[in-house]
Amino acid sequence: MKKLLSLLTTSALLCTGLMANTVSESQGDWFKKYQKQANAPKPAEMLLNTDAEPDLTTGFESLYNGKDLKNWTPKGGFCEFVANGDMITGTCVPKSPSTYLSTLKDDYTNFVFSCDIKWEVDGNTGVMFRAISKKGTKKGKPTETVMGPQAEMEGIAKGRGWSGGIYGQSCGGYYYPLW
Repeated sequence: MKKLLSLLTTSALLCTGLMANTVSESQGDWFKKYQKQANAPKPAEMLLNTDAEPDLTTGFESLYNGKDLKNWTPKGGFCEFVANGDMITGTCVPKSPSTYLSTLKDDYTNFVFSCDIKWEVDGNTGVMFRAISKKGTKKGKPTETVMGPQAEMEGIAKGRGWSGGIYGQSCGGYYYPLW
């Protein structure tokens, strides 16, 4: 049985209209850049999930306990995350590398993930899954790079309209863009 791993937050997600097999005008230059990457998919092969949102009332497990960040850890940078009632609030810290709040549990198999995201400041974020991290050093200081597939959620300031695509964070570009 599939489990839905649901992170409950207040909701506000901007959606844009999509047309299959086309590249939007706002993404034209980016498409030219990313189509050169080795793992770039063809727009005609992009399939969108059209299944109805599953019923969350039975048979699903929440990742967030609604109280604290027990069983979670930040990776990468030093941005801040706090438990805030029914949501987790992340705050960017200037000059911090990208920071990822990760579950300590790492044995997920077949799952459906659902969440709502709300920005107070226009930005770029996402939810990574099946990600790995690698420790290293840069200029003599310890680093941690998180890499893997990320369901992209981008604000409107850059004008690219990429929310919903699967980006390969630290992997060379998009696996599944929504051109």
